[in-house]
Parts: sequence; structure tokens; C-alpha cells
Amino acid sequence: MPPEPPNLHFTRDDVEAAAPGGKRPWTRQTEFDTEVDADAIADAAAAYGRAAAEALGAQDLAVRATEISARGGGLDGTALVDGEARIDETRGGLQDGGADVDAVVGHLVHAMNLALATKDDVRGLIHNPGGLDTKYGNHLGAAAEEWNGWARAFNDALAEYRGRVWFTEQPPPLIVSHNGEMVQASLTSDGYALPDDLAGRIREKHLRLAAGDAATTWDDIEAEIERYRRLMAERADELRRLGHDVSAGPLGLFSTTEMDRWANEQAFLELCRQLGIDPAAWDTTRGLSFNDDRITRVYEYYADLFLRNPELQWAGMAKLAGGLVYAGMQDLHVLRGLSGDERLAWIASAMPGMPPGLAMALATAGEAELDHYEDTFVAMQKEIFVDMGWQHAAYDRGGIEEMRRLAAGGELSPQLLTAWEDIASGDPQRIEQGNVALLRREQEMILQDDYDAMQERDLGRAVTYMLGVTSESPVPDGRPFREVVNDVRVDLPDQIRMPVPALPGAGPVEVDIPDALTFDSPLPTGNIANFESRWQWISQDMLPVYREKLGQDMEGLRSEVGRPLNERAQDYRLVPLPYDPHDGVN
Repeated sequence: MPPEPPNLHFTRDDVEAAAPGGKRPWTRQTEFDTEVDADAIADAAAAYGRAAAEALGAQDLAVRATEISARGGGLDGTALVDGEARIDETRGGLQDGGADVDAVVGHLVHAMNLALATKDDVRGLIHNPGGLDTKYGNHLGAAAEEWNGWARAFNDALAEYRGRVWFTEQPPPLIVSHNGEMVQASLTSDGYALPDDLAGRIREKHLRLAAGDAATTWDDIEAEIERYRRLMAERADELRRLGHDVSAGPLGLFSTTEMDRWANEQAFLELCRQLGIDPAAWDTTRGLSFNDDRITRVYEYYADLFLRNPELQWAGMAKLAGGLVYAGMQDLHVLRGLSGDERLAWIASAMPGMPPGLAMALATAGEAELDHYEDTFVAMQKEIFVDMGWQHAAYDRGGIEEMRRLAAGGELSPQLLTAWEDIASGDPQRIEQGNVALLRREQEMILQDDYDAMQERDLGRAVTYMLGVTSESPVPDGRPFREVVNDVRVDLPDQIRMPVPALPGAGPVEVDIPDALTFDSPLPTGNIANFESRWQWISQDMLPVYREKLGQDMEGLRSEVGRPLNERAQDYRLVPLPYDPHDGVN
């Protein structure tokens, strides 16, 4: 009797989950399909067609088109679409304006058709004959065919086997061969059967092959979208040159969330190139020494920004903080070189008063655990640079006008533009306000999820509490975390009744007392991984001291910001072992 056909099926979701590098081509195609709305593009073309005849010039075109689009009134762009589903600029009045308006409309129509063509090309990589859907079906069919081949080989082997005679208590093994591979059939109460795991191995094999095709298709989709975005960016630059605001008007192709994200990525990559950083080699999972040169270049870049543009106070503080952070990374990196007893002795010396349970947990932490925290801090340093670096480079390149241009194109949020307007204002209070907004964004939006993830690990609270115990202020003359976040408050009743022994019969006396008693603890009462505790340290001590330095000792501050990163880090090192950036530990 032939073997029952097993369930060899795998879904598209299964294929995407198995694809290397998180490459999800079906999902990516759907996302891009949503980004490029063909009906909306056609209707936008119709709005521009009507606006072209009314606009006073290129700068007025977007305003008119937006008004027409908002009014609606039977606006329908289908008449502008030709037989190939493209916008025909000879229809619907799209060329009824003056020369400058017609030039703008020509670029807009080109952008619309580029979007529609790319959408079709991306869809084709999935749905056309020979596309990924076809390959997916072929892999499912190949899995079924391979199983059927084994089933036929099994039946043939069994038929041949039944003609044999053996003189042993147990029948000899049944070997089945197919496509150059051999398996031994399982002996069951009913006779022989193909191995239980064979179907699973067949499914896994063809799932991996399908995942490989999915990854290749994802790469092809990304290449098409990358080409589209580059051409759209070039078209946007040309439209701006003609006086047209690409962020205005009913055509939103230039300022989608995806286009904004891409533009930010390009700005980041360009900054890396300028700093001599290879972003492809920036692997934060390989720790400090592997990424040491990149980390150093980033912090020295912050110093250069501040020294040339003193209003970039965030950059100056980032370089100061870099000394403390870099020292902490070095300590974590070399801590694995100490035995448990040596770590315990070091903790007792460096952190007197550390609760014994926390001290023992840190002393016995495994290498993998220490590696995790080191890698996390390396990743956090990169995250800050990815978010803040390109913004500072843009301001350094073109001042507030460049920031306004980025905001107009959707690449900079209104909240960030407000911060940069403050920084560029020339007003000391506004300059500080803008830089504090960047600092709060860094601490609350960029880093907090990493700190939260740290605390969820078994040793997370111990490690982050240790950081609070040991963290000195990165700002010269500032107080350490443990001396700022250390209030202990004891709530008390409003009154107490006290007997007065010296006055017999007088009865108790009611005494008013304070609502609470507050005193300083020798150890932090907060955790540096909690935003509220960290911001208390920053706002109550770091920022006031930094402000004082900016106003009264700018030369001293510039000198400190300009010190080499490793030199500043030595002021904060705690673990008594040298750090070698070329040690190859990663």
C-alpha cells in the first residue's frame, strides 16, 4: 500500500519568515503598491490640468491645484490616462499654462508616470509569468513530486523485498533509494514505512529553496524602488529650481513617509562617507573594539561641529558625554578579563555600599551577558548618530534655510524644525531651548526602548543600577548621578499626640510636624535606565552646569570638548585593566 501523502505545504508567510535577512518580498510589494495610488495620481493630474490655465506662475501652480482638488466637483483623472495606464500630458489642459507652468507640469507628469511604471515593474516581479508567485508554486509542486518519487521508490523496493526469503527472527532492513539518496524504511506493526522525518526534511528543503528565491526577488524589488526614489529626488530638485514646492499640491509622491525615510538614509550614508565611515561594516553586534574607529570618528565629529558652530550645544554635550560612555564601554569590554573574585573585590572598592546581592550578580555574570550590554551601548551610540548626525550635517551645510527646505519636503518633522529655528535664532534662551529639545528627544525617544530592554534581562536592573552608582558627570564640575538622584522621602502624619510626664493630669499634647522628612541617600534612589531618573540628573545638574560653562568659561569648555575621546575616557575608567582597540575581541 503506498504511503499516505503528508502535508508538505508552506505558505507565503512561511517563505518570508524563512528568507535570510528579514527579506519579505510579498510584503514589500504590497507596501509599495499602497504608496503609489494610481487613482490618486490620475486625480492629481486632473487638478493640475485645471490649475495650469489659472496659475499665475510655477509658484502658484501647487496652490491652485490644491484648491481645485479640495473642491472636487467631479474631478476625475481617468480621461488623462492613456492605453498604457500612463498620464498623457497632451490631455486635460496639462499644457495650457505659460512656459514655466508647462515645464513644471511636464516634470510632474514625468514623476507620475515614473511612479506608475515602477509600481507595475515591482508587481511584475511577483505576479508576472516567471515571477515569484510562479516560483513559489513550482517549489510546492517540486516538494510534492519529490515525495511521490520516494513513494514510488518505496513501493518498488517493497515489491522486490517481498520476493526474498530470510532465516532470521527479524526481517532485514529495507533500503529505499531515490535521486542518489538512500534511506532505511521504518519497521512498524503493519510492515514497513518511509522514515517519519522524511516528509519534514522534504518540506524544509523546498521551503529553503523558496526562501532563497524570495530573498533574490526582494533584492530586485529594492533595486527598482531605489532607482525610483533616486529619479524622484532628481525630479524634485528640478521642480524646486523652477520654483515649485514639491511638498504642496495634491500630488504627494515626493513626500511620502517612505520617501522621507529614504532621504534621511541617504543623508546618513553621505555623512558616513564624509567621515570615512563604512556603514556596511558598522556591525554593532560585534562590540566595541570591532567598531572603535567608527565610534571615535562620530564623537570627534560632534566636537568639530560645536567648535565651529557654538550654537550647536547638543553636539558639544554629546562629545563630553562621549568620554563617559566610551569609558563605560571599555570597562564592560575588559571586565571579562577579571575572575569572579577579582570582580567582587573591584566592586567593593569602586562601589562601596553596593547591595551584596547585586554585587554577587555582577561578579558572576557570564561573558555572553557582558557582551550583550557592551553591544547594546555600541548600538545606542550608533542610533543617536543615525538620528542626529545628518540633521547637524544639514544645518552645518546650509543653516536654517536648509532645515526649512528639509521640512518642506517632509524629511524633517515640524517639531524638529521648531527646535532648529530656536537654535538658529541668535537668542541665547531659544538656542538653549532648541538644544534641550534635541537632548530630550535623544534620551526619551531614541534611547529609552534600549534601556527598557536592558532592564527586562535577568541582570538588567543590577547592571543599570551599577551604572547609576558609578556614573560621574560628563560636564566638568557637575555632580555624579548618585548625588543628584538620591532623595529619600518619609511621609509623616499631620500631627502626633505626646504625653507630658512632667505635668501630671495634663493629658497628651498635640504637636504639628512636617508632611515629610527628606534626606540624601549615599546610593542612588533611582535607576539611570529610567527616563525620569536620568532626566532629573540632566535637568537638575548637567544642564545648569553646562549653561554656566557656556556663559562664563567658554574657552575652558571648548578646550574640554576638544580633548581626544580616549584621553577624556581615561578620566572615567574604573576597571583596572587596559583596553586595546585592536584586541580582536568581538
